[in-house]
Amino acid sequence: MTDGLFTEHLRLDVNGETRMRGTFQEVQAVVMDVVTTRLAIADPVQLAPEVQAIRGAFAEGDVQAALAERGEWYVVMDGHSDNPIRIKVTKEV
Repeated sequence: MTDGLFTEHLRLDVNGETRMRGTFQEVQAVVMDVVTTRLAIADPVQLAPEVQAIRGAFAEGDVQAALAERGEWYVVMDGHSDNPIRIKVTKEV
């Protein structure tokens, strides 16, 4: 895990719109809120594995690794619906 991610600023875009800028922990909290909210209003049986995968990406270091290697992490949640959520975390330079 890259310790610098906890102090440098990241940008969170949801469906192409900047939602916030903040530290890794702040961005993670908002991403978890976005996916949990979607889970509550959509089909929980279908989306539960996607939510679990997104939580795992943060917990297991996949997000941190992508940010360190490429400067961004991107995921589409509920991609089979008419209204998917596109989540992108970008390292601000």
